[in-house]
Amino acid sequence: SPETIPGSPAAKVERFTTASGTTKRLTLPDGSIITLGPGSVLEFQLSANDRRGRLTKGDAFFNVAHDDNKPFFVTTSFAELEVTGTKFDLQLHDDGILVGVGEGSVKVVDRGASAAKTDGPDSVSLVAGQAVEVLQRSGFGEITEVYLAELGAWQRGQLIFRNTPLSEVASDLNRYGD
Repeated sequence: SPETIPGSPAAKVERFTTASGTTKRLTLPDGSIITLGPGSVLEFQLSANDRRGRLTKGDAFFNVAHDDNKPFFVTTSFAELEVTGTKFDLQLHDDGILVGVGEGSVKVVDRGASAAKTDGPDSVSLVAGQAVEVLQRSGFGEITEVYLAELGAWQRGQLIFRNTPLSEVASDLNRYGD
């Protein structure tokens, strides 16, 4: 039987990968466009009921075609995103994710990876111009403003870091080239 992503009816899962230093643009049958960053892995399936992706490594920029009859979900080991027709950037790191929204809205649900945390929300909703981190050790960070011109800058060959640990910068740089 075909591999399935949990929570979705049986449908074939397609796996997309990029090597270090390369990106890949995917156009789905529904008109959604996904751009994978260097060193990224995305599994995706379309079913009669929904559209589901699982980012297991790297970065992806999503331009989701709106469809009221087929919700669009993206999961990581840290959170699940429920998406309307929207544009958003998702960056997966060793200890969490960063989600930035350029258009529309995204609901981010903590998948319980931060089991040690007892306070704070289980989900947040983001709109255009907002970003949030979900960290394994502490759950949701504060919702911050995202500079729309910087959203998905890696697609244009730019890496922008603000208050980022050097180890995370080095890890990202290694995915972008030698």
